[in-house]
Amino acid sequence: MGFIIGLLTLAMVLLCGVLILLVLIQLPKKEAGAGLAFGGTATDALFGAGSGTALTKITRYAATAFFVLALLLSILQSRHYSASSRAFVRARPSSAASTQH
Repeated sequence: MGFIIGLLTLAMVLLCGVLILLVLIQLPKKEAGAGLAFGGTATDALFGAGSGTALTKITRYAATAFFVLALLLSILQSRHYSASSRAFVRARPSSAASTQH
């Protein structure tokens, strides 16, 4: 279970990087702002002026995958750590037995 959680965590980190890049690549709604500061005209030359709709769809799918992955990881981690804490409590000697020694 720990390996799967680690693998999904790595996938989540990579997905975060993809989302950051997708948001920075998108064209701004106005002709000023952060898009021009990071080279908005270069993205026009590279992706074309009409690429906003495709990038918007990809961003939407990536954001949905991010939230689904976040929920899945939270469920898996809660089950994994609750099972390991129950095993720890079972393995721990009781307080009454430890005071008699």
